[in-house]
Amino acid sequence: MMMQLLCRASMRASMHRRWRSVVGVLCILPVLAGCTSAPLVPIPTLQYRSGEAPSQRSLLVLLRGLGADNTVFEEEGIIEEIRKRNLPFDVVAPDAHYGYYQSLTFEKRLKEDIIDPARREGYRQIWLAGFSMGGLGCLFYMREYPGDVDGVLLSSPFLGWRPILNEIKHAGGLDSWSKTTDEQADYQRLLWSCDFNRSMQHIG
Repeated sequence: MMMQLLCRASMRASMHRRWRSVVGVLCILPVLAGCTSAPLVPIPTLQYRSGEAPSQRSLLVLLRGLGADNTVFEEEGIIEEIRKRNLPFDVVAPDAHYGYYQSLTFEKRLKEDIIDPARREGYRQIWLAGFSMGGLGCLFYMREYPGDVDGVLLSSPFLGWRPILNEIKHAGGLDSWSKTTDEQADYQRLLWSCDFNRSMQHIG
């Protein structure tokens, strides 16, 4: 139900912007390092409460893509769709921009500023929903903290550039391919590694 809801709401927003977003990303990637916003501590976050009693609430964490900010989920109707169905979810949308990924602090900030405080507040379940770059962020988080959240929804996650995908394809698929580095900065190979795939099994 949650997966269908978010997919329908996000597809409506993304279809007409797909080519614009792709072109925009290609244009700005060469200069991202020089113009990226500095990551703040704690990470700025928008909150949307459901009105349910705390003991009945679950938490949905929405992670933005590269070409938007954390207001996009309300602007594009995702928050409204959740509310119209009276789903017992509180929603938070951290402004997890590219600077957190660039500084290698994304996972730490998500855990310390969002997930751990939510657990202390008593949420029964915590789900991550990531879109494009946010989908990549979900995968990073699951690799760093396996089993720390109860569910994950990925919508068009960024899984690496074409060279690494071609490398896996030419090797005959994941079963035949093996990563060539353990460097944390080489996220594309780590993302597709067997170690990471095993960490995915902790998600129920």
